Amino acid sequence: MKPIIILSLALMLTITTAFGQLQWGARAGLSLSTVENNTLYHQLHSTSESSTAVLPGLNAALMLKIPLSNRLSLITEAQYLQKGGRIQERFLLPNTGTQPVFEDFETDYKVATIELPVLLHYELLDGPWKPGFFAGLSYGRILSHRLEGDQMYLPDQDQIFLLAADGAPFEEQASVPLRGEFEPQDWSLVAGLSLSRSIGQHEWVFDARYLHDFTDWRTEKVNGSEEAQLRSRALVVSVGFWW
Repeated sequence: MKPIIILSLALMLTITTAFGQLQWGARAGLSLSTVENNTLYHQLHSTSESSTAVLPGLNAALMLKIPLSNRLSLITEAQYLQKGGRIQERFLLPNTGTQPVFEDFETDYKVATIELPVLLHYELLDGPWKPGFFAGLSYGRILSHRLEGDQMYLPDQDQIFLLAADGAPFEEQASVPLRGEFEPQDWSLVAGLSLSRSIGQHEWVFDARYLHDFTDWRTEKVNGSEEAQLRSRALVVSVGFWW
């Protein structure tokens, strides 16, 4: 890792000397994310249903823009990002008589990361309003995995749900950190659009981007499966400025 960081810094210094002045910036906004597959849970009973929903989060970043030409720039960022997904489940409770009774659960799978995107940005037009697009890769260092919601995750047992005495799921609000079974880092493909305008001494920018994770977060596969199990998809919108 150290040789890569040193090489990246040397490349940034070389490009800066060759092509001109750096621009620093900052932005902040919201993220909307979901998980590709819900495999935090073992094989569900045939009388249960499971679906995923969008989970809101926050993001904030410091930015560095390196001009490569009149319209083309290299942008590097250090971003704090909350992502993950919301899992919704419905269980048919046993021994409830002739009328079926369902118990609904909702759990948020939250991941906090420090992302380091490297993006190529191209401005489409010159003028007071400057639309553009960008794409690149992002390395993420995962700070925490956490489950928050109605279900208790038991990492030392071969089960997910805390059950009541009659076998029915026992509803209990919980916030549980997950350790040991999940990757400490991930990689993402980033693509997005920007719209900027100079106001006063700053250039304000609106940023909308999509992050497509490559990394399977689970290091231990469910039911012996070796296929990719759990990945994030996130839409990030933010407002910021360059100075």
